[in-house]
Amino acid sequence: MNAIPSATSRADVLSTLLQRLVIRFATTHACEGILFGSSTTKLAEVVLSETAKGRGFAIPWLISDGPTPFGISFYYPLRELLKKELSAFANMTDPMIAPLVHAEPLAKEQVISSMKNTTIDFLMKQYFESVEESYPSIVANAVRTAGKLQAPKAASTQRCKLCAMPVTEDLVGIHGWVGDQIEAVATEIEKGSYGLCYGCTRSVPEEAVTFLPD
Repeated sequence: MNAIPSATSRADVLSTLLQRLVIRFATTHACEGILFGSSTTKLAEVVLSETAKGRGFAIPWLISDGPTPFGISFYYPLRELLKKELSAFANMTDPMIAPLVHAEPLAKEQVISSMKNTTIDFLMKQYFESVEESYPSIVANAVRTAGKLQAPKAASTQRCKLCAMPVTEDLVGIHGWVGDQIEAVATEIEKGSYGLCYGCTRSVPEEAVTFLPD
């Protein structure tokens, strides 16, 4: 983690590894699917943050119910509910279930020491939390619109070494996306020595690739 250059990249790598851990646990225990507790607000954050980080091709698998390239289905039973609705419900039940809910501070209440430490995920969280207060339909529309995207149909046996998503030649590394890396490095990426998709190439420097899990 010390080799990763920015706060956004570190947060991206940690969340990706956590997802792989959940998937590994589920497949090891022969589960039929994974239920995620993501609200509409959380899914809207995922839509914009993953797009900004260069992993937009994976959005259909990250926010929609159904099969995924990981060999197990993802389900989002709370996808039609806003974060604030879930919080209100937790306090209205009898007995209250609020004590069982992880009390995560609102983004607007969190203090970031500098812009350098601000992550894309945090900015998206802050944005949608503020929009949710007065314009909840915008949050819902972001998820519903993204939900209409179709997952890539091209079969690929090549997987990104970090996120484990299937990648074709046009999704490998930065060179195919007209990035600004030097030609020598970009060529090595194209040859597959990195084995990373575009989004993960932006998060993981060359010297850290060897530490990634198989």
